[in-house]
Amino acid sequence: MPILRKTVSLFLTLFLFSFAAFMAFQIIPGDAVLATLGTEATPEQIAQMRSELGYDKPLLTRYWNWISGFVRGDLGISLGYRMPVSEILKDKIPITAALSVLAFLLVVIISFPLGILYSKLLGSPLNSLVVSLNQIMMSVPPFFIGIVFTFVFGISLRLFTPGNFISHTQNPVQFWTYLFFPALAIALPRAAQTIKLLRSSILTEMNKDYVRSGTSRGNTKNRLLYVHVLRNALIPVITFLAMTFSGIVAGSIIIEQIFVIPGIGRLLLLSISNRDYPMVLSIVMIIALVVILMNYLADVLCQLVDPRTRK
Repeated sequence: MPILRKTVSLFLTLFLFSFAAFMAFQIIPGDAVLATLGTEATPEQIAQMRSELGYDKPLLTRYWNWISGFVRGDLGISLGYRMPVSEILKDKIPITAALSVLAFLLVVIISFPLGILYSKLLGSPLNSLVVSLNQIMMSVPPFFIGIVFTFVFGISLRLFTPGNFISHTQNPVQFWTYLFFPALAIALPRAAQTIKLLRSSILTEMNKDYVRSGTSRGNTKNRLLYVHVLRNALIPVITFLAMTFSGIVAGSIIIEQIFVIPGIGRLLLLSISNRDYPMVLSIVMIIALVVILMNYLADVLCQLVDPRTRK
């Protein structure tokens, strides 16, 4: 039943967001059709394009046509490219997806071993140094790290050529090599946050009665840590990692601009400047879909791992 309630809440949230997003684009100042055709367009040309795009229909009818089409994979016609939005996005989404997944994997690879090691440094002379370094890394925005990486690894060391993006169809090795540094720029601040959360969660668990009881029976701290403590300590981390993935997808928008990656983030900013509302609305809805789904999956996973969360 709790999972059923979460599922109902998922669909309700998606519906409310889609309606709010659609309505927001209806009240934004400016005429997208006029911006597309230009100021010299005749009234007949404007009326014809409005009719072709369905802008002459009632508001609720237009919303229904858009959301029903979105569910079927029909995202409408781009005003800037004058071609189906889905045709444009099918080449862009895999790039952003690859960047986001790589960044997420780097967060996990970096944060888990360092978070465990960090928890063992409590009381050590290195503790203050590690705390300071981790706090600094949490505070540095990904776009600044991306700029530094571009200068150091791209321009100085020439490990990649800034702006020379290689498609996975051309050279898979160069494709993943090029994505590594922007993915790392996104991952480092998120990894620092995850490290801090994991350390705090481990230390909280280590102070509980079951750990003291296990120690009195002769179990070593390492055995208790890896066999019992970690499973409980990972529960809040799972939720945070789901939100982290959502943030990674959103953060890729700026990183794609810095590294000139032709994903949906770069396309979104270009479409906003061109008032290509069908394109912008579709991309915003896709990003929201990922964010909401990841939060839903985090809730479900926590309920499966920890029965105490099933309320």
